Amino acid sequence: IQTTQLLATVCPAVESKKRNHWLNTIVKLSKRAVDTLSTKGGSKLDPLHYIHVKTIPGAEVSDSAVISGVVMRKMPIKKSMIRTIHSPRILLLQTGISFQRSGVVGQKIASIDSLLESEEKYMEILCNRIESMSPDVLLTGGSVCNMAQTMLAKKNILVLQNVKARVMERVSWECGATVLVSLEGISTKAADEVMGER
Repeated sequence: IQTTQLLATVCPAVESKKRNHWLNTIVKLSKRAVDTLSTKGGSKLDPLHYIHVKTIPGAEVSDSAVISGVVMRKMPIKKSMIRTIHSPRILLLQTGISFQRSGVVGQKIASIDSLLESEEKYMEILCNRIESMSPDVLLTGGSVCNMAQTMLAKKNILVLQNVKARVMERVSWECGATVLVSLEGISTKAADEVMGER
């Protein structure tokens, strides 16, 4: 009775029949969420740390669902990238993937051709290192330069860029991956220790 009154107070303009439909849906989803809640050894006791409500504009009440895992609004950076992957291996990188093109003050700035050549070599090395770790999905905390996007797309690696730190933390917790500060010093042998699987 209290929940019905609360819903009537929050949504006074919604007709009673629709309000009851929402109430039934909310109760059903809440029970399902509680039944599936697992803290997996997490240190926080507040269930709101593990459960989040996301809304989809234009959706119907009947579209409401409990999704186990992490939900985020991100699109692959290239349209050609694969969008459905079952049991993916996930690599989390705290930074972006880019090449620093800084010229030295007081000296001649390097020619465009040599800079582009250096960038391409660097990106090749970096993308080959990522590929050697065999990820299906790469999440980065920063942006990924266009050259790296193209190289990773050719290697069938799905890339999501500019992922917020707290979302990265949730994905890490959910799949058991380590959030890497850099790819430097990571060997292929150590890849299985830092990769997550879902």
